[in-house]
Amino acid sequence: MSTDLSISRATDPCDANPPLLPPRVAEPGTSGACLECRQRHLKCDGRRPCKRCVDSESNCVFVPSRRGQRTHTRGCSQSIAAQEAVSSPGIKRTQQDAGFLAGDCRRKSSFRSATSPALGSLVAWSKFAPRPASAGPRQYRLHPAVSFERCIPSYYHHFHPSHPLVLPQQHLLPRVKEEALQPLLAVMHWVGSKYIAPEMDQQPLLDIARLSVDEAQTKRANGFTVQAMTVLLVALDGTGYPQQAVELLARTKQMALWLGMNYSQFITESKTRSGVLDESWRRTWWELYVLDGMFAGAHRATSFSLFDVPTDVGLPCEEDDYETDQIPEPCSLQDLSDRDLSIKRCDFSSFSYRVLSVQNLGKVMQNHEAAEVDATVHAQLEVLLSSWRHNLPASKRDSLRRDGRPDEMMFQAHMLNHTTSILLHQSRAQLDLAPAQAIDACAPPAAASTTPESDECAAAAAAAAAADHPRVSLHARHVATAANEIGKLMTHRTPLTLHTHFFICAVVLASIVQLSAWSGGGGGGGDDDDDAGVREQVRLCIGALRQMSSVWGLATKALGQVRGVAGHVHFVRTQSRQMEQFLVDVTEEDMMSMFAADTLTLADIGTV
Repeated sequence: MSTDLSISRATDPCDANPPLLPPRVAEPGTSGACLECRQRHLKCDGRRPCKRCVDSESNCVFVPSRRGQRTHTRGCSQSIAAQEAVSSPGIKRTQQDAGFLAGDCRRKSSFRSATSPALGSLVAWSKFAPRPASAGPRQYRLHPAVSFERCIPSYYHHFHPSHPLVLPQQHLLPRVKEEALQPLLAVMHWVGSKYIAPEMDQQPLLDIARLSVDEAQTKRANGFTVQAMTVLLVALDGTGYPQQAVELLARTKQMALWLGMNYSQFITESKTRSGVLDESWRRTWWELYVLDGMFAGAHRATSFSLFDVPTDVGLPCEEDDYETDQIPEPCSLQDLSDRDLSIKRCDFSSFSYRVLSVQNLGKVMQNHEAAEVDATVHAQLEVLLSSWRHNLPASKRDSLRRDGRPDEMMFQAHMLNHTTSILLHQSRAQLDLAPAQAIDACAPPAAASTTPESDECAAAAAAAAAADHPRVSLHARHVATAANEIGKLMTHRTPLTLHTHFFICAVVLASIVQLSAWSGGGGGGGDDDDDAGVREQVRLCIGALRQMSSVWGLATKALGQVRGVAGHVHFVRTQSRQMEQFLVDVTEEDMMSMFAADTLTLADIGTV
C-alpha cells in the first residue's frame, strides 16, 4: 500500500527556507495576450484579467514572452540558444512515493542552473477572486513541490519506465537549455507534477505544455517535437481528454512519417550522433508504434495505421543498457519475426517482446471479422497468442528482472497478450454482457452495434458459436483465464501508479468479464466458492482502479462505472439468494395459505 506523505509549505527536504516570490504589481516580459485568447486566436486587451476571460468566466493566464530568446530554424535542423534560467510555477507539495526524493536533493543544485526557459514565471489571475486595480495583478507563489527541478525527477521515477523514449536523465540534464527540447521539457514538467501534487490543479502547467507543443508543430519539426507530442498524447488520454489525445496521435504519426523516423536513415543522417541519442530515436519510433496499437485496442475508436507501415528501424535494447549507455548492435524486426527458427542468435529485449505483443494485437484486430465467422482463422490467431507465451525465455515469463526489480516492458507485453485473448474469444464465449453495458470509460460496450455491418457480424458470431456449441465453454475458459491473469498483474508488489495508464483499460476489460460471470452465477457451476472467488476478483479490480485514480482521471471515471455495475449485480444476487432461501424454508401448506390469502384480497378489491 502506497504511503501519502504531506509536506508543509514551509519545509523542503532540500531547502530549510525555500524562497517564495513576493507579489509584484507588474510582470515584465509577459506576453501581451493570455493563453485563452492565444489558443482561440482572438485579440486580447492585455488586462489582468482580460475582458474576454471575464465575459466567458475563464481563467486568465499569462506566460512570459519568448521573443528574442530563440532562433527559429527551418526543416529538420535546429540551433541551440543559450537562455537564462528562470523559476517555474508552484503548487502545494504532496508526495505519494518518497523513493525519488533523496536523489532529487542531490541533483537540485544542478537543476537550479538549468531550469527550462519555456516554463518561466507563470502569472495567473482567477475569475473567482477579483482584485482591485490598485492592488496589482495576482501571482501564484512558487513552491518547490512542482518546480522544474522536482517534477523532472518525478517524471523519470513515475512515468518514464512505462514509456521510455526520451533521453535518460543523466543525458538530458546537460541539454536542458537547447531550444529544440523546450516543448518536451514543458510536457515532462506537467506530467511529473501529476504524481507529486495530484490533488492540486495542474491546468496552468498543462496550458504551457500544450502551447509549447502547438508552437513547435508549426515552427519546427524534429525528433524532440515528436517526443513531446508522444508524451503529451499519452498523458492527455490518461487524464481524461481522449478525443484530444486521438487527434494529437494522428498529428504525431503524420509528423513522424514526414520526418522519416520509420527508417534508419533518419538516425544516420542526424547532425548530432551518439549511441544513446540514436537509441532514443529508435525508441521514439517503436513507442509511437506501440501506442498506436494500444489506442486502437483499448479504445476501439482508431485503427492501428502504423501496423502496415514499412520500417527498418532497429529494435530497442534493454532498459539497463540504455540507462548506462552500453547499447549493443540492435536486432532487426526480421530477426524478431524469425526468432526460434533462425540459426542467427539475437537476445531480444523486453521492449522487443512488447513490440511483438502489440503486433499480435494488430493481427487479431486486422482479422477480427474473418475470425468471427471462420473457426479456422480464429484458431490460427489463438495459436499466435499461445506461441508468444510458450516461447518466451525463462527471464521474460514474468514481469520481474533477474534482480527482482519490476520489468515494466514485460508487464505491458503480458498485459497486451491477455487483453488480446479476451478480445479474440469474447464473442464466442457467449458471456452475458448486459450488466456491463454502462461501462464505457475506455471503449464502447462490446455488445453495442452501431452499423448494419456490426449487426451482421454479431449475428454471424452467434451462429458460429451455436454451431460450435461444445467449444463455447473452451472460449469462456480462455476469457476467464485471461481475466484472472490480468488480476494477477494487479497483485504485484509495485504501486499501480507506476504502470502505464493503459493498464486501466485492461482492468476495466477484466472487470467486465468478472461481472458477467458473477451476474450469471459465479464461476459457471453455481458453487458458493466460485461465486465468492469471482466477487473478490471484482473487488480487486475496484481496488486497482481506486489506486490509479489518484493520478489518472480515466481511472476515476472507470471506477465509478465499475462500482455502479458491481453494486447492481450484488443487489440482484442478494435478492436471488434470499428468494432461494425462502423457497427452501417455506412448506407446501404455507404456500397454499398465502395463495388463499391473496385470492381473498383480490376478491375484496374486485368487490370494491
